[in-house]
This record gives sequence, C-alpha cells and structure tokens, in this order.
Amino acid sequence: MQNYILMATLRIKNELTQQEISNILGVSIANYKEYETGRRLMNLHELNILSNFYDVSINALLGITNNLKCVNLNKNINYKMLAFYLKYIRRKNNYTQKQLASKFKVDINSISRYENKPWSVSIFYLKQLANEFHISIDYICDKTKEKEVF
Repeated sequence: MQNYILMATLRIKNELTQQEISNILGVSIANYKEYETGRRLMNLHELNILSNFYDVSINALLGITNNLKCVNLNKNINYKMLAFYLKYIRRKNNYTQKQLASKFKVDINSISRYENKPWSVSIFYLKQLANEFHISIDYICDKTKEKEVF
C-alpha cells in the first residue's frame, strides 16, 4: 500500500533515525517502525507531513508513482477541495455512492463520510480512487495542479 521501502530509504539518505521521524510525525517510535515495515498505514495528515518534510509527492509515498518530485503549490491539504474532488470524480465517472462502494468493496456509509468529512478518508480508498481514475492524490488534496500521475 504505502511505499515503506521509499520511506526507509529517504530517512537513511537524510541520516535520520526512526525516532527523529516519529517525532516529526508526532507518533510513537513503535507506530513509525510499523509504518516503515509496511505493517501499518499512515493517515493522510501524516503522509502530508512526510511529503512536505522530504519534498516528495504523496503519490510516491503511496507507491502510485516512481516520480518523487511534485511541484507542490500548497503545503497543507485543502480538505474543502478534497471533499469537492471526491464527489466530483465519482459523479464525473457516473457512479452513485452505492455503485462506487460496491466497486471498491467498502460500505456506502464510508463513501458518504469521506465525501462529507474528508479528513476521515481512508488511504486505501484514496489509493483505489487514484488508480481507478488515473488521478493524482496530491491534486485532489489541492497540493499541486498536476492532475495526472507521472
């Protein structure tokens, strides 16, 4: 799901310890170790912090692309735009919430919650959406104007 090998590589390349990165993320060292070994997924907020810290795209951290660079215009996730894009992408592709929930094998209430409370969006769902509709997660979070994943 997330590119934990890239996370470890970036940390080592920057001569940082797991403790230092866990402090930056505001998580326990145990949690960070699980992120770096792929046993636990980061949430969107944590991915954004790491993306900004290493100056790489969220797409790269999730293994959607091998292209690390992303021209980030914004450091913060715009949750209002994320909510808009979650609905827009679904509607543009002619899906109801029920149809998309069935396609991605998630509960319809989850789709509704993500579209109305985007800070709760599952990374698994975001990655499915990005892969299915070929759209950048950084773009739908309003961090970049690069819509496509390269």
